[in-house]
Amino acid sequence: MDRVESSREMINPLTITKSEADDYHQDHECFGDDSLTKLLASLPKEKGWSGTTWLKALAFAITRRQHYALSQHPLLTSNPHDLVPFLHNISLLDDDLPSFQSPRLFSTHLWYCPLPESIKSSGCCIVHLCRTPHDIFISGWYFFKKARPDDLGPLSLEKAFNMYCTGVFGYGPFWEHVSGYWKESLERPDKVLFLKYEDLKRDTLVHVKRLAEFMGVPFSAEEEREGVIKEISRLCSFSNLKELEVNKIGRSTPFIENKAFSGEEIQAIISSQKHLQAQDTNIVLSTIPKSGTTWLKVLAFAVVHRKHFDKKKNHPLMTSNPYDLVPFLEYKLYVNHDRSSDLSQLPQPGLLGTHMPYSALPNSVKESGCRVAYICRNPFDTFVSQWHFLMKVRPKTVAPLSIEEVFDMYCKGVIGFSPYWAHMLGYWKESIERPHKVLFLKYEEMKEEPSLNLRKLAEFLRHSFSLEEEREGVVEEITRLCSFENMKELEVNKSGKAILDFGNENLFRKGEVGDWVNYLTPLLAERLTEVMEEKLGGSGLTFKLFSKDKN
Repeated sequence: MDRVESSREMINPLTITKSEADDYHQDHECFGDDSLTKLLASLPKEKGWSGTTWLKALAFAITRRQHYALSQHPLLTSNPHDLVPFLHNISLLDDDLPSFQSPRLFSTHLWYCPLPESIKSSGCCIVHLCRTPHDIFISGWYFFKKARPDDLGPLSLEKAFNMYCTGVFGYGPFWEHVSGYWKESLERPDKVLFLKYEDLKRDTLVHVKRLAEFMGVPFSAEEEREGVIKEISRLCSFSNLKELEVNKIGRSTPFIENKAFSGEEIQAIISSQKHLQAQDTNIVLSTIPKSGTTWLKVLAFAVVHRKHFDKKKNHPLMTSNPYDLVPFLEYKLYVNHDRSSDLSQLPQPGLLGTHMPYSALPNSVKESGCRVAYICRNPFDTFVSQWHFLMKVRPKTVAPLSIEEVFDMYCKGVIGFSPYWAHMLGYWKESIERPHKVLFLKYEEMKEEPSLNLRKLAEFLRHSFSLEEEREGVVEEITRLCSFENMKELEVNKSGKAILDFGNENLFRKGEVGDWVNYLTPLLAERLTEVMEEKLGGSGLTFKLFSKDKN
């Protein structure tokens, strides 16, 4: 990746970066009604051979077989990833397509649902190659170990396996990736061809012939008699490509940019998992982006440090952004993969922030006496807040995304630190099983009864208010200090950048409950309701969608 243009803007930090999604969607009309373009899709190449490279080599050899003699074939001197570029590594405009040799071959690791609409609705055909999850994991683990920076140290098979099973590996949950293309291949077999790596290995000639037919360049009877299918199969075989000098040295773009995992965030998360030594006194504050992150940070900071500062003057919250006072594990402390982040330098008890799913938290957090406070907001308002935020931080050089486009991604789990339902349920279930370990707060209840929930938070954080503090109105003072209205008007929150390249002014919008009704049509609201019922049904987790005033 391009290090996410120094800002690590994320659509889904554990799967797809915002800059990657932007690259796929920019100039989205460029494909038009295009039957000359072929898109090759797969899960990341992992070790370099989970099918991506093979599919590229086969597709290139099949579609270009009339142009080159085998003795002078480009596959003998060029890496397959250079011959069939990833879409996010090139910039396409309407006038650029004719410059690519027909039929035009491109590739992607993106799921089906966030593919540009022009690809899905045009005559462009898609070939997806899938491998068994067991082999994908092993291949991925070996590749990951080789591509992993030395300063991070080795990654155990067990830890990588846990990440894989929870979807924090490669380009997101493998099951979501595979099922999207599988379902589409059943509904539109003329649009999507679903190949299985194992079938291709077992009956290579049969499936090479099938691939050629699907791409609109079938082998003639004469070619079959002359053994062209066998020649292409041999040229593109693993044993042949592996021994070519071009594939032993140098680096093709995908190896530099992708490394089979998506972004610096993944590296920072892994670094925190390996190096963070959480203490029993530490407190981790976790959220889905734009669901109350800033509010939870200011409340927790004010509660645990209330005896150290005057709440009416010179309080750190009046002069410092909450994200500086409660640093993110993945965006601050381990953003440079620093194995020696010294938590002792933090004001005790040591407040830490994160957007990680519960399953991805470092073991030292889950196994120590460290406590975890989680705030959750109803998915309707969370989406609207995320959409506004994404539009504000989106580069001006990239065309805006419509609310319908982003909403579709949200409903399919391709936005906001993993599918929101999985993120919520991870902490929800843990809070039920270990209420002494995880506190699950709801944004709407916090808005409705701030003082009551502040007491609840303070008690959980082992900083309960005394009777004297109650009499002196300390609870109400902290509530006012940390109110949305007060925080938004502080000069320190109107300028500067406390997290990555995001302006502080973008951290505050309305903070209202039920504002979603001003943006979501009845049809969109109905769809999200159905998603919630499907994903959260039976869990006991419910939300208030309107404030008391609107009921």
